[in-house]
Amino acid sequence: MSGFVVAAHLTDGVWNLRVVQRSVPDGLAPLVRRLRDMRAEGVLLGLVSVDDDWAALVRPAPGGARLLLGDSTVALEDEDDPEVDGVRLAADILDELGLDAPTDEEIEDADDPDAPWPEGDFGILTDLGVGEQSLSVLFDDAEIYASDQLLSIAGDLGFGDELADLFDEELADLVGDE
Repeated sequence: MSGFVVAAHLTDGVWNLRVVQRSVPDGLAPLVRRLRDMRAEGVLLGLVSVDDDWAALVRPAPGGARLLLGDSTVALEDEDDPEVDGVRLAADILDELGLDAPTDEEIEDADDPDAPWPEGDFGILTDLGVGEQSLSVLFDDAEIYASDQLLSIAGDLGFGDELADLFDEELADLVGDE
């Protein structure tokens, strides 16, 4: 699978980044477990990119995780289709949120049927200065690569240059061309 997870950990006002895996997580539970295994104090945020088509934010919290899924329509795809990555992860996120994927009819009736369908906690980063509206606008834009969405969020949080360096040094083969 083509994707990655980067953990961003804020300690004493400094963000530290680490590539957690260079593949798409096989579901939400293994991803949250890997993030929790870091045993980080302070803010811990998982930045997920799948095929550079869609992104997710995962923020472990007591009793679960705060989640934002960039495109819930992925959960409608055939999980056994080798051409589609991340179906299990998207479906697990929606299950955890207690939401269903949009129906084909809902998608067809939308103003732009090709637009992503983000779902989840748009207030996931409000306490860090990134508001719900900012995330909504970013995840609603079908023209922005997932890696660029994550770079924008990182820039807003204060670690954009560090994430760009990580993309160049360790993840260049998995991020879109500018």
